[in-house]
Amino acid sequence: MGTAEGGDRASLRLRPIDEAIIKATAQANPRTIVVVVTAGAVITEDWRSQVPTLLIGWYSGVEGGHALADVLTGTVDASGRLPYSIPTTEEHLPYFDRDASSITYDRWFGQRLLDRDGHPAAFPLGYGLSYTSFETTELSVTGVSGESLAASVRVTNTGSRDGRHVVQLYATTTAEDFPTRVLIGFTPVHLEPGQTATVTLEGSLRPLQRWADGGFSWAAAEATLEAGAFSGDPNASTAALHLP
Repeated sequence: MGTAEGGDRASLRLRPIDEAIIKATAQANPRTIVVVVTAGAVITEDWRSQVPTLLIGWYSGVEGGHALADVLTGTVDASGRLPYSIPTTEEHLPYFDRDASSITYDRWFGQRLLDRDGHPAAFPLGYGLSYTSFETTELSVTGVSGESLAASVRVTNTGSRDGRHVVQLYATTTAEDFPTRVLIGFTPVHLEPGQTATVTLEGSLRPLQRWADGGFSWAAAEATLEAGAFSGDPNASTAALHLP
């Protein structure tokens, strides 16, 4: 028996009996929706392709049932976004031993680790779907002051119903031994079908600095900004950023 006070999860996957239930239910009803109540990443590779819809339900409290019904019936838009990435396998994450009495980790984890090692996420940081669709264009930097950045981007609801979009602002660099892409800000916007709005984004430039010799310094002199729907969004609007 271990003596450590580690986490209570032995695996990032559902229990075998849960996965068996999902597969059997999906075989009987191909329109099965799976709701996973969790606050952490759950690997879904063994069964996700067999169901048309997966929803992360979080720990939603006493009104969670009403909220879930509103989302599933389309009364409100599905507007939640992942605050972490979900990998395709545990092998793409740092080693974990819940019975260890001590362990040492470095600074690489989550989406940054997946990017560094070239592993596509099952669901990247910031991912989430909506009942409508959005397009971001014309990203521009409107001001830089110290470690703060202001930018603007045009967002259009290109779908057939109203919806809430979370515009996410990322910065990418090619600095050595530094994350490829970092989240520096985000802003939600609600749009009617066909509506376009100019969204103001406020970001922090601290994630683009590294600690060395007792202080922070810029990891690179240049960066590329991306305003999109999730980390690595291929349809993101981009703009160049010259760091102070």
